[in-house]
Amino acid sequence: MNERERIATWWLFQRKRLGRLLGGTLVAVAVLAGCASPEPALRARATEVTVRCPVSNTDTDKQHAETAEYGGKVYYFCCAGCKAEFERNPGRYAGP
Repeated sequence: MNERERIATWWLFQRKRLGRLLGGTLVAVAVLAGCASPEPALRARATEVTVRCPVSNTDTDKQHAETAEYGGKVYYFCCAGCKAEFERNPGRYAGP
């Protein structure tokens, strides 16, 4: 076996090993995110606990999110920096 074949075999083994270790974790993350939920109740639960930051457009945990109110609506942010950016120019991020 030459060096290239040895490295390719090692890499394939590592990918399989990592897949076994993370397989359950990746499925759990997908279910919590609502991507591959096997049950509608789990998908509904996932959307209750995550919100989208209007500034960075990323999902964040609703319980730990920064908040600001604008136009009678509560907006959730992934970090204090996004909240500050929103407060500087809320019309840009609030949408219709």
